[in-house]
Amino acid sequence: MNISKGQMMYEIGKCLKDPIYAIESYLETEDRTQNGFVPFKLFPRQKELVEAYTVYDHNIVMKPRQAGISTTTAAFLAILTTLASNKSTQKILIAANKQETAKEFLKKVKDFTSQLPDWMDVFRPSGSNGWFDSEKNSSSHYKLWNGSEVKAVASSKDALRGYTPSVIVVDEAAFIENIGEIWICGPNVIGDY
Repeated sequence: MNISKGQMMYEIGKCLKDPIYAIESYLETEDRTQNGFVPFKLFPRQKELVEAYTVYDHNIVMKPRQAGISTTTAAFLAILTTLASNKSTQKILIAANKQETAKEFLKKVKDFTSQLPDWMDVFRPSGSNGWFDSEKNSSSHYKLWNGSEVKAVASSKDALRGYTPSVIVVDEAAFIENIGEIWICGPNVIGDY
């Protein structure tokens, strides 16, 4: 795609201001009824969720299974982290009752990040391939070229030690003992009960 620097910056700004626009314009999600990936068109309740994430510091989502909330949250976090400036990086902590559950959530965020066009990665060093800093890129923790990070941990009282997140996502919160220890610590917390 041939796009000028001014157009790039305008589009990135538009995506930062309106994450719903960014998700629906640039991301795809798997649809088993279509046997593949389709453009990610948010349902009204999913749009309300994204809007709440941008307005409120603490969000608790009580929902039925398979409502697409984890997928919507992962898409939102991909936009939040990838389009952050290097002067206001985002550090996301995903805490779940099991390490594997947290890593699965991180993988969703990482997969959405990979879908974004390369021209949006304005901090990528020349000669580098992909969104992820090769020095910190594992199944439980990755860093982007802009300095934003996403880390997945099993919940425990030590989950936050040595890591100061800007957003905490608590997945499967109903199954986490001592949830208050994590909840109280977080600046921006997204809880999925």
